Amino acid sequence: MKPTPDTRHLKPRLLGVALVFLLSQRRGRISRGGSGWLLGVALVFLLSQAGAAAADFRSSEAGVVFSTTGFEGGTEAGVGGRFLHNYTPATGFEFQAAYYPVDKSVSFLQGSFQLKVTHRIEERHRVNYFGVLGPGLILFDPESGGTSTRFGLNVGGGIEMPLRPDVAVRADLSDFVFFSDGGSFHNFDFKVALMYRW
Repeated sequence: MKPTPDTRHLKPRLLGVALVFLLSQRRGRISRGGSGWLLGVALVFLLSQAGAAAADFRSSEAGVVFSTTGFEGGTEAGVGGRFLHNYTPATGFEFQAAYYPVDKSVSFLQGSFQLKVTHRIEERHRVNYFGVLGPGLILFDPESGGTSTRFGLNVGGGIEMPLRPDVAVRADLSDFVFFSDGGSFHNFDFKVALMYRW
């Protein structure tokens, strides 16, 4: 008699992948006001589920980030980095930044300092869910003398999957809202990061 495979760990993975897929499909169709509500509801859910197991807890993480950002008028690809310090298994603070070289005359740097709340279940299911929220800024044309700065707010969430105890892959979807000329503008970001944890 063949043993029955244990598929319990697949459900959280499938749920996380489905969440990322659905949000990415809706990204181009959400109104400016509606995007914040959608991601806000997801963040509240993650906050309410923020239990944690200390056995798989690493206090610090750093890694390289590959990003795409969508905004009214186009989509750009960028690369950057992220540093995270976990104060508890469920809560930590991180800084992330990504550089987008649009063309030879225009580019921008986007960064944020944010709270990360993690529902940490990797010890049992090999996946974690998380939400992020925090202030940020955009530097337009950082290579030229005419740099301008805009401040904003980043809100989002995602999943992370450990490849081994000290290495994990992380995927984020977020709405970076910044303010300029009396109005608000949205950059819808999708980021994939390879994180080293210690």
